[in-house]
Amino acid sequence: MKKLLVVSILTLGIGASAYAQGGHHTVNGVHHVGNGMHHNEYIQNCNTTTGKNRVNLMKGNKEYQNFGIQIEEQKLLLKKEMMKENPDFKVVEEINNKIADLQSKRKTMRMKARYDYNKENYKTTK
Repeated sequence: MKKLLVVSILTLGIGASAYAQGGHHTVNGVHHVGNGMHHNEYIQNCNTTTGKNRVNLMKGNKEYQNFGIQIEEQKLLLKKEMMKENPDFKVVEEINNKIADLQSKRKTMRMKARYDYNKENYKTTK
């Protein structure tokens, strides 16, 4: 009787947690929205262009993309330095500081673009 009770409680607990997992999930590395659509399909099927514009906000910005390339280059230099038998941690610190600086510039650019976009598209009256 105890075994039946324990198995029943475990089955109920696992079933309830699996049922509660609705919404967003990832299958084979592809992000799905609750209705089974891929995330990009969901954005493309938005009734307004707001979702599409917000997703593509920084896509065409060459300076923004250049920051991403520079960050990846610095990360590669960091990996090369750390693979050495005796890495120079002053060089590691310099590379980490460069990466942090590039990431902060990129984030500031993204925040400014989002602010300008919202200011233009969501005008409020006082």
